[in-house]
Amino acid sequence: MVIASDPYTVLGVSRQASLKDAKKAYFIQAKKYHPDLNPDDEHAKKMFMAIQDAFKDIECDLDPNLRARRDKQFKEYDRTPTDKDFRSKRGTKATFEEEANQKFEEQ
Repeated sequence: MVIASDPYTVLGVSRQASLKDAKKAYFIQAKKYHPDLNPDDEHAKKMFMAIQDAFKDIECDLDPNLRARRDKQFKEYDRTPTDKDFRSKRGTKATFEEEANQKFEEQ
């Protein structure tokens, strides 16, 4: 059985569902597929993980505070590295070769 990629389909709620409805569906599905209640069942384990991810996605979509926090985190990953990110921690602009030559000359 293939697990759906749409979080609303995974939880079995409509796209107009409230956070309260999504949470209720999450708890029902999580209990049904919990690995402790279904030992040695790989499908249940995969479904449980999919249900957790689906609820996390829906929760972030429906809760403005969580969405703003998530967007802020992803904005940091999307930025392009600058020269400042690659400078020496000591505050100099020396390149690796210059630092290596200085250490070699000191010996």
